[in-house]
Amino acid sequence: MKKTGLLAGLIVLLVAGCGVPKKKYNAQLELAKRLQEQLAAAQSQNGNLNKKVTALESMMAGLQSKIKEAENDAVRLSHRFRAKLQATQKELEELAKARREAEQRNKMLRELTAKFRKLIDAGTLSITIIHGRMVLKLKSAVLFASGRAHLRKAGQNTLKAIAAVLKTINGKHFQVAGHTDDKPIHRSKFRNNWWLSSARAVQVVDFLQKQGVPPQNLSAAGFSQYQPVSSNATGAGRKQNRRIEITLLPSIPRQLLQGK
Repeated sequence: MKKTGLLAGLIVLLVAGCGVPKKKYNAQLELAKRLQEQLAAAQSQNGNLNKKVTALESMMAGLQSKIKEAENDAVRLSHRFRAKLQATQKELEELAKARREAEQRNKMLRELTAKFRKLIDAGTLSITIIHGRMVLKLKSAVLFASGRAHLRKAGQNTLKAIAAVLKTINGKHFQVAGHTDDKPIHRSKFRNNWWLSSARAVQVVDFLQKQGVPPQNLSAAGFSQYQPVSSNATGAGRKQNRRIEITLLPSIPRQLLQGK
């Protein structure tokens, strides 16, 4: 609108100047010149404003892009935080579960130690924790003669005392494991240490069942000489390796056994 007004005024002045005195005509020309200069200045200013508008629009586009990136970063950080929070909660739950299990295990260890105090003090039985599981250890010599799998009288009495406690424990499976040293078998009906360790484990399981331990809570395993707890290079070490272990394991729910 300013451009049109200035041009129209300029034309009017020029046309009108044809019928006016020279002095007035010169004044009108001077006015037209100033108006032309003002027009040029206005056009230059308008161009500068257009450049500034373009620059501002470009700046706004850049800011909008950065805002979008910031929003995306915020979403990603939120997802990461939520994932870490969930992982931390899971870790805390697992730690709490492990703590409860450790407390229960320690409580049972104290109770069993008290119940088996006579056997422990006599050196017949020891109780230990292996990989988070409670294990009752008996020296083979207490239960069996060398190279044999028939229970001694003293061994039977020991197992009677153990069975009386085991059958009162709920929610546990008792795995009886036979272990030998690395000495080959001679003058025995057993072919090798595999046969001997397995036969001894089965004998203990059979005796515990007869003493009232539920058979579904029992299992037998022979490990021969391949899980030593000491060196077989010495007599004392071989004596420690010849043993029966009863490991207390979590019972498998019947629904899992039946595939339900």
